[in-house]
Amino acid sequence: MPRRRRQEGLDCGVDGKVAFARVQQPSARAFLRRLKAVKLGNAQLAATNKAAAAARDAVLEPLLREFAHLSSRDAAEELAKRGHDVTYKTVQRMRQRLGLV
Repeated sequence: MPRRRRQEGLDCGVDGKVAFARVQQPSARAFLRRLKAVKLGNAQLAATNKAAAAARDAVLEPLLREFAHLSSRDAAEELAKRGHDVTYKTVQRMRQRLGLV
């Protein structure tokens, strides 16, 4: 019986009881979004992250232009060699924000 509940997406505890918190959470979020009673997210943190990304983009823009002919993975590798710890996904996002794609 517990196997069947897991297949339905329900979270089974050790004793086989079903915990509904995980199942109800997405619908609760959707309900709150529809009501607009609660503003989800943290606007201040989002603004901080956006400013940090813009600052990083400004520092790395000349290098990204230099590595325009490279793939994102190769560009991330070259940036790592020069002391910048970024992933290929970060390179893709920076190129998108800077309009280099």
